[in-house]
Amino acid sequence: MAEISNKTLAGLLVALIVISAISLFITITRLSEPGVTGYASSLGIGITNVTIVETTYINVTDNFIDLGILEPGQSNNSESANSFFIVRNDGSVNLNISVYDGGAGPFSGTGCSSLPNSCYQAHGNSSQSGSIDATYTNVPAAAVSRHNVCNDLTFTNGVDECRIGIQMTVPVDESAGDKTTTLTIVGEKA
Repeated sequence: MAEISNKTLAGLLVALIVISAISLFITITRLSEPGVTGYASSLGIGITNVTIVETTYINVTDNFIDLGILEPGQSNNSESANSFFIVRNDGSVNLNISVYDGGAGPFSGTGCSSLPNSCYQAHGNSSQSGSIDATYTNVPAAAVSRHNVCNDLTFTNGVDECRIGIQMTVPVDESAGDKTTTLTIVGEKA
C-alpha cells in the first residue's frame, strides 16, 4: 500500500475545514430566512398591568403612656416622662392622624369632668414625614371634632412613624387613685 505524504494529508485537512465552514455558513443563512419552522419573523409585545388598592391602616406600636405619680394641681407630659404613642402608617396611601376620646376623660374634678378641657391635651411630638401640630390642644370627646396631630404621614417604610404626646394636669379637687382613659387614634387618607 502506498504511503500518503504529510503535505497531502495537510492539504486534505485544510480542504475539509474550508468545506465544513462553507456548509455551516450556508446552513445558518438558510435558517435565518422566513418560512423555516421555529423562526419568528416579527416581534410581539406583551403588556402587564397591576392595580394597587388604596389601604388606610395604622399600627400603634407603643400604645401606653405612663405620666407617673402626681398630686392634685400638678402637671406632667410625654416629653418629661419620655413616653409617647407611636403610630406607624402600614397602609398604601399617605395619612392624616387625628385623636379623640369618646369618653369623659380621666378626671372627675372641677372643670375637668367632661371633654374637651385643659386637664387632658394631646399633640404631635415628632414625625418621620409630613408635618405635626406641636401645640398641646384639648382632647375632644367626639370623632367629628377630632384633633389632627400628624398630617401627610407617608407609607414608605423607615419614614412612616408619628409620635403623639399627652399632657395632663390633675384638678386640685381630684380624688386619689389610678386614672386612665382611652385615646382613639384615627388614620385617614391625606
